[in-house]
Amino acid sequence: MSKRYDKRVEARLEESRIKVQRMMDRAMGMYIEQEGKKGDTWRDQSYGQLFSHMRHEVEEIKRSSNRTFQLHNCLDNAILSILLACKVEEETLRSK
Repeated sequence: MSKRYDKRVEARLEESRIKVQRMMDRAMGMYIEQEGKKGDTWRDQSYGQLFSHMRHEVEEIKRSSNRTFQLHNCLDNAILSILLACKVEEETLRSK
């Protein structure tokens, strides 16, 4: 592999990391804003409720042509996925 290729690949990877971090930060901001209003209710949802909510968000993304609305639903779905991961981790740690 040439050094020029390595530099381009590294630059692209860094750009992707920055984009992912920016969206994660936006999702966290939305979570903080919404959960302050809702009293952290998403955290208490069952697996089935989380899956259903995630499916709903995906359907909203597919149905809409409004990019702002799609972005909002993508970020909601990202938070729901993270909450699901938290639930799995909590239950795994509890079972040890």
